[in-house]
Amino acid sequence: MKKLIFLLLMIWTASLSAQKIKSANYWISPIMSIEQARALSANKYNLIIVDYENMVNNHSSLDTLKLLNPGTKLLAYANPVEIFEQPLPNRPLQNSLIERVNKRYPAWLLRNSSGESVVFYKGMKMMNMSSVCPKINKRNYGEWFADTLISKVLSDPIWDGFFMDNASRSVSWIAPNIDADNDWLADSSCVLDQHWGDGIHNFLKKIRIAKGKDFILIGNRGSVDFTDLVDGRMFEFFPNDYLGGRKDGGWWQSMSNASQTGEYTIFLVKEKDLEFGLASALLLDNILIAIGQNNTKFYPQLQENAAEGGVIKIQRQRGSKITEVIPSKKSGVFIKK
Repeated sequence: MKKLIFLLLMIWTASLSAQKIKSANYWISPIMSIEQARALSANKYNLIIVDYENMVNNHSSLDTLKLLNPGTKLLAYANPVEIFEQPLPNRPLQNSLIERVNKRYPAWLLRNSSGESVVFYKGMKMMNMSSVCPKINKRNYGEWFADTLISKVLSDPIWDGFFMDNASRSVSWIAPNIDADNDWLADSSCVLDQHWGDGIHNFLKKIRIAKGKDFILIGNRGSVDFTDLVDGRMFEFFPNDYLGGRKDGGWWQSMSNASQTGEYTIFLVKEKDLEFGLASALLLDNILIAIGQNNTKFYPQLQENAAEGGVIKIQRQRGSKITEVIPSKKSGVFIKK
């Protein structure tokens, strides 16, 4: 039933009038040169996500992006869910967090029932974003990070929004025996995920209240979580087969989710999949297309309008026959292969 509903939705949206291709750039490097900022501006992106370290390292590059493309929305990227194991070059904000956590707030690290740090991405340690994270000075980690982000980063008027990496409602799938409430006992999956989801929701809600309804919030991972707070979702290397459906590499489930995730939903694709990503994006009205990470290449495809006046055909093969529907002509035919 869900697939049928989505197919009908896709047919309806596909028959709408042509639209401008909307695009985004995903810049997660902590540095950006003026030359790179100028190269990015050539694509006239609707939205650029930039690692928040660039605000400290090279604010002039952010200024250049705004100067050359004043209509571009600039979003600060951060990953509140993880910290690096060791300080890294060109990451003053992250390094300050690492020092603070290691010296003063080790209770904010996410651990298992044996007291070991939980690791998702090699070389990093997970932070306890759950609502049951221990409080220090009346705030848990998620509350403290949101307040710090609001006051020290998002207060800069250069930012039009915030992009949260790893904005997932669940965490139990990452590792066994996670102990979010620090009682030295493994939490059950359902209880753990409830507390985790509550913690992420509280984090995003703090930002939404502080920055207002016009401030753009986007989360990474193409789920339909927190749609009451976020304005969009990123499907990183679309399509994704981990969102509940694996058919055609997760395309159907990804498209179904994307139709519900807000006006700033992004399909991030590899360059080899650009045409596929563009075609998929143009079946819906709310999708921006992004290509790779830290990418300064110029793409003429992003400057074009979608083809106007074309006939939309929806086809599905069943055995030796193809069912074809042309909505604009109210036509339905069966074609023998």
